[in-house]
Amino acid sequence: MTTAGIILIAGVILILVVATIAGVFSSRVVMENPLLTKDVETVVSVSGGDVMVIIIGGNDAADVREIIICIKEVELTENQARQHVCNNTCTFPGVAEGICGHRDISIKGVFSDGVVATLRCSKVECN
Repeated sequence: MTTAGIILIAGVILILVVATIAGVFSSRVVMENPLLTKDVETVVSVSGGDVMVIIIGGNDAADVREIIICIKEVELTENQARQHVCNNTCTFPGVAEGICGHRDISIKGVFSDGVVATLRCSKVECN
């Protein structure tokens, strides 16, 4: 064999190895995507400086134990951003104080099996 033939075979093997690794990684991401595995419907509202998240239904709604929120361009402490669910409602007191205009908000649920899944991403109007 010539040097060009060896380089060509090595290149083909390298491409196959990289494609296999990428395929395995992609399938794991798809299989572990919590957005695809949890069914919970929520409503988000802002009242004064408080953010309220209400769970209104879904197949997995009864398994939600905590809600975690993230508001774009707002730094929240762990205590501010994470609340236990009580009667299908979570209130985050004072997290929207001093914020004006529309803000993107992300809602994640912590489930009884330990899974943390994104439940909703939306815009809210803060006053």
